[in-house]
Amino acid sequence: MMTTLREGHSVPLLNEYKYGIARRRLLQTATGGLKLRKAPWYVHAFQIGIWAAPLLLYVPFLVLAEVASWNVYYLGLVYASLCWGGDLALGIVGFLIRRKFSPVFSVCASQTDEDSVHFNSFFEAYDFIFASKGLTGAVIHSLVYGLVAFCGSTMLSPALMRESLPVGGIVPAFVLGWFAFCSALYSLMATPPPEPAIYRPNNSHQFTSLLNCLMRPLYIVLVTSTYYAVRQLVSQPALYMQLLYAATCVLPVGWLLGILPPLNALVLWLMEQALVILMGGSPLPTDARLVGMLLVSLATVSVLAVVATKSSLGMLLGSTAMGFVLSQDLFSWTPYRFSYHCFKCLSGNLQATTPVFASYWSFDFRHVDTIQSMLKSVGIAGIKGALLLPLGVVVMYLSYTKTTATVQTVVCACTSVLYVVQFLLESSQSLYVMKIFRNPCHPCSTDNTAKFRRQHKILDIISVPRRLLANLLPLLLVSCIGVFIAPSSVHNTSGTVWFAIMTARITRKAWQATPSAHLDLTIASALSLSLSKDNGWAVLGIHTQVFIVGVALDVARRFWRKLEFVAALLVGFATHRKLRLTLPLHICVFVLFFLFSPLLLATMLISSVISAPLLPLFTLPLFVVAFPRTARFWPSCIQFGGSYSKNPDSVFYEQAIPEMARAISSSMKAGAISAQPGTYVLMRFQDRLSIATVLESGYGYCIAHIRGLELQETSCHTVEANRVDDIFERAYRGSCRSCLNINPLNTLRPVDSAVITTYSDAHNVLSGVIDQPASLDKFSSNLLKTLVWVLFQHRDNFRRYLPLSTVTSVQSQSQAATTSPVRSGAGPGAESSTKKLAGKAASSDTVSWSSSVGSLELEPIPNPQVLNIRSPAKRLPLAPRRNTLSLPGLIAEDRPLDSDSDATPDRAFAGSLQSAPTLVSVRLAGGRAGPASPPGTIPIKHSTLNKLLHRFPHDWLGIVTRSRYGQGQPEMPPAEVDLFVKVVLACFSVADTPTSGSLCGAATVTKPLDVYKGFHGEFPHSEQSERLAADTALMHMVHKAYRYAVKLLYDDASLGEAQDDNEMAKCLESYDDDWFIGSETESKWEEAIRNKKPHLFSLGRDLEKSTYTAHVLTLQEMVMNMGQLNPEALHGIWADLSFELFYLTNDDEERYSIQAHPTVLRNLTIQSADPPLGYSVYSSSILRLPLN
Repeated sequence: MMTTLREGHSVPLLNEYKYGIARRRLLQTATGGLKLRKAPWYVHAFQIGIWAAPLLLYVPFLVLAEVASWNVYYLGLVYASLCWGGDLALGIVGFLIRRKFSPVFSVCASQTDEDSVHFNSFFEAYDFIFASKGLTGAVIHSLVYGLVAFCGSTMLSPALMRESLPVGGIVPAFVLGWFAFCSALYSLMATPPPEPAIYRPNNSHQFTSLLNCLMRPLYIVLVTSTYYAVRQLVSQPALYMQLLYAATCVLPVGWLLGILPPLNALVLWLMEQALVILMGGSPLPTDARLVGMLLVSLATVSVLAVVATKSSLGMLLGSTAMGFVLSQDLFSWTPYRFSYHCFKCLSGNLQATTPVFASYWSFDFRHVDTIQSMLKSVGIAGIKGALLLPLGVVVMYLSYTKTTATVQTVVCACTSVLYVVQFLLESSQSLYVMKIFRNPCHPCSTDNTAKFRRQHKILDIISVPRRLLANLLPLLLVSCIGVFIAPSSVHNTSGTVWFAIMTARITRKAWQATPSAHLDLTIASALSLSLSKDNGWAVLGIHTQVFIVGVALDVARRFWRKLEFVAALLVGFATHRKLRLTLPLHICVFVLFFLFSPLLLATMLISSVISAPLLPLFTLPLFVVAFPRTARFWPSCIQFGGSYSKNPDSVFYEQAIPEMARAISSSMKAGAISAQPGTYVLMRFQDRLSIATVLESGYGYCIAHIRGLELQETSCHTVEANRVDDIFERAYRGSCRSCLNINPLNTLRPVDSAVITTYSDAHNVLSGVIDQPASLDKFSSNLLKTLVWVLFQHRDNFRRYLPLSTVTSVQSQSQAATTSPVRSGAGPGAESSTKKLAGKAASSDTVSWSSSVGSLELEPIPNPQVLNIRSPAKRLPLAPRRNTLSLPGLIAEDRPLDSDSDATPDRAFAGSLQSAPTLVSVRLAGGRAGPASPPGTIPIKHSTLNKLLHRFPHDWLGIVTRSRYGQGQPEMPPAEVDLFVKVVLACFSVADTPTSGSLCGAATVTKPLDVYKGFHGEFPHSEQSERLAADTALMHMVHKAYRYAVKLLYDDASLGEAQDDNEMAKCLESYDDDWFIGSETESKWEEAIRNKKPHLFSLGRDLEKSTYTAHVLTLQEMVMNMGQLNPEALHGIWADLSFELFYLTNDDEERYSIQAHPTVLRNLTIQSADPPLGYSVYSSSILRLPLN
């Protein structure tokens, strides 16, 4: 059984229930799509007959060609015509059958992956064997079928095979060749087989199914077309034809191992290789940009080739100018984007989202918020072009016309010296020199941000010469090109076109990829001077020499990184106990590895040459070559609009993306991080992990993409995250005694750190805070004060509800001295006013303030307990709910309940109504209520209201008044004080949860759950809460005050209680200005993070541990550690992930290949994969990072 031992239990390489699927898929892939499973015998016979039909039909034509010596090509045409007709007839019949029996086929479709299938009719069996193509598809497939049949019948004819193959090789080539042809033809006629080489999921694109059907036939056509071209163009084609016959025979092996790419991946890979290798360009982040840049480059090279026939100097000057132009980010500032954002800025929407069309060609505009930023970027590019472009042309002209042997020697020496200087400057910025030695210039610790900044200033000073050199170095490279290319006239090259292509390549690469071009020119020029002029190397010319050196260095870099990946995977497999398999399988893996180690080196070399990933089977040290693909690896790693999934953690990465991009850009400018495409940077700060990918680079810019990984860490995630922390901790050890990198084989190499501004995340358990009676008593007092604080901020909004006579008296009091002062509820006047108000509430007298808009009434209503208002069937009818934007007016009166009013209950409760104790009802009405809208009411007992009136914090009201308006403000009149007090107490009667010492005097004891629910806006269900909920604006104020009270309770426990009310007022002011206090599930929580609110607070609950937590976010500076990842390790793990999930459907969450691997960081790498394989919580749009 394919398992590994992990913590006492087995972890499967492949689950047992997946064995059947794997066997069936491997058989289908090997045979071209034969579905040989438990089915009626006629189904197998029919499939085998269709598969072997091309070979059986070819037998009579083979006899005619061998016995009667008929022309092979004429026989091939007749044979292809018969094959075309048969396939077309089957396609038309299948189309007609599906139109008539489509419901039957929909039932049979679910049996595709079953081990045994059952059919009720022949039509179901037909649908099982043949895929649906449609009439147009049937015609296209039949034409391709006939073309492949003609190619096979002619190429595999014994008469032609005898011309190039020995007698002993004809029969094996004939058998294996026809096996490949029959497999390709069957996949075209019946159903395409599942391929291990999957670039896009089958359901991701409508055109994918057509490409899958044409994949194998077109490879056959490609080989046979090359075969016929060699026969016609090469004088001695025997060797080449033998190689083509061998390629035809091994085609099924390539399909089975997944080495041959799908057609869409093949076309994109060929286009990228042509752009990068032949034209000196850069990989691009999207297919559209790749096609556009390739077309522009081809047009440029064509023009330069024409110019080269007239003047080599003109071609050199033109290639210098066009190299600078093509090295710029041409697609970022299209006229469409410019006009679109100009319109948005003129209309006032400076942060409008970029349309998908514009983003597809360039990058997300959300991080370039204004038109000024865009104009600045375009202006900088224009200034650079105006200065450097003419200078580069002049340098090329002077170098070409004034060259001598002495000048060549001097330029070569300067180039070599400057390369050494550049290498030393870049090494001084990296944390480890040559990945091994600790850089003493780097800070020794990242614990203190201020100290880290001071120590990092040394590196900033050292980076200045490197930045200047990076801007001026292309001019030196252009001079070197002109000096060494001058003696090589056009007739010394392999042709004018080759000379133009290679010259355009080297001049463009001098601007596009300056460090790489610098090394290529240094080596090529040194070899050109050191070797004899008579050897073959000197004849090639500097343009071809640089091309050969550049390609060789690229292959060597990829080979070295693959070797590091193999060593890391092997060492981890041998040393980590949790990665070991069962003993027999473990020994078998080691034996296979060392037995096939020479073959492994050849595999690594082949994959390095074709720029293909090295696929470790099940991430074991057993490697095969995966199919080649573009440098960005995924079909499209760009997610327009941000996050892949609606995850609460996504907003943290969204806020930090600009800071991370700024830090990466700064490190790239200094040279600590490579800006070449294919660079992967892992960033670690707080408890967050993200991976940045460089997708494109040019002169002065690069385009990157950042993915944020999950914050809810699984066990495997935690193991690898701890490993990452350990690596960075060892790199930044305070004593700086670690002079060597003790993890040289790890895929992560620390390179730099930077200070960013983002949120620190803290979760504190509230045990002993909200579950103690003393704390809850304090909470009740704080709640009353926070209600005063919040509602007082809207005092100006509800003053207009006072009667006209009161408003006039308020105005007169502000103009003259007051004779009976009532200062904001503070002083003897306030106490007398409160006592009068309490007496009015307890007596039967009526005192009212009229209002033309709405009212707040005190009226006697029956006891809710007697009426059992918690029962929906016996509840009093409520007033219609409506929204309110400001505080209501007030009418206070005490009257008996009108038996004819709408509030009269059913007659069954008439007797209990007469004997029910009298309550006071505070009636609320909003500014939007019409004259006919009955206002809502909040019932309050007289005894409760009297107690609350005597406990109202009038001194606190005075402090709140002075805090808001300052000293010297006119006093509040008694009517306004009474209005404000009643509104506060009415809201308090609803919000105050029943505590043992609560001001409302409830008999029950509160629970922490009540506080938690109140914080999240869920008050205990009652008549009062329903009436208050009718006014949404006032309810929002009560929720805000409740949350403030919870935050005060948390601050008292963590920071200590406030010394006096003045300190509490300052604390509440900070809540208003610098804090967002609310629920994490609210949209305002994410909005506050995006707006960079300094502090956020929320109350959480852990159901598993039955605890309550305080979640506090603080915007502050922190150090972010950065390290480069081995790109070959990521590509290899991703290739295995695609093979396991897409082909083997091995989606077990506990499979071996997803377990934690501390050396290659396997689990983190899988998380960062492209969906649906990966599960990163956030993915940014592509970001343009400036490099100078």
